Amino acid sequence: MVARKLSSASILAGWAAPCIWLAFIPETGVQAFFGSLGAIYLAACLGVMFRWFWARWFAIGVGWWGAMAGGSLMLMTGISSFLVAFTLSHFAVVVLLHGPAVVGAYEGRSDWREKYRLDERGVARIGGLVTNLGTLLPFAAFYAFFPRGTDTAAPVAALLLGLGTLAVLRMRTWGLFAIAAGGITLASAAGDGVVGLGTILVGALLALSVARFVPDIARFLLPRH
Repeated sequence: MVARKLSSASILAGWAAPCIWLAFIPETGVQAFFGSLGAIYLAACLGVMFRWFWARWFAIGVGWWGAMAGGSLMLMTGISSFLVAFTLSHFAVVVLLHGPAVVGAYEGRSDWREKYRLDERGVARIGGLVTNLGTLLPFAAFYAFFPRGTDTAAPVAALLLGLGTLAVLRMRTWGLFAIAAGGITLASAAGDGVVGLGTILVGALLALSVARFVPDIARFLLPRH
């Protein structure tokens, strides 16, 4: 299990480093994109290293993002050694973080389950949300921060999504509302063409990812008779 943890964390750190470096190169127009992407990788890496209960889910989501993004780029632009390494390294994270021993070291621990009084169903639903966030946030960062003129709605959406994700990882209910608002804001900032369709799709998926919790929130807020 230790070898799997160290290997997956090393891969995530290996991609975090160049993203953070690119975020500090001035006048490129992509500092915010690479900075947010570096933060996502860094959060996944630290989570895996420190065995935070949500880390396996989030890192697997990031792994699926990289595998899908790399595979899509190879279909569009052709196969290159960089894209092969990018795709396979992210898929390796997904593979490395599977298995009963790894699950037991993260979300399988009893301490956080008892703290938040969660049964298996609740754990599975939270895990699904966190994995979705790990996959969708890098796409959201691309659509929000890649050069897009003077539009301000998308960066606001990215801020809402970032704050909402932090809140969800700390098991705060208001994070669900922030993620839904961020997804809707991102979708509303869509332009024309393929990029616009991608923006709408990612925004809608982010908003829908928290829809499964609506009945629970309603039961909590509405008075019981």
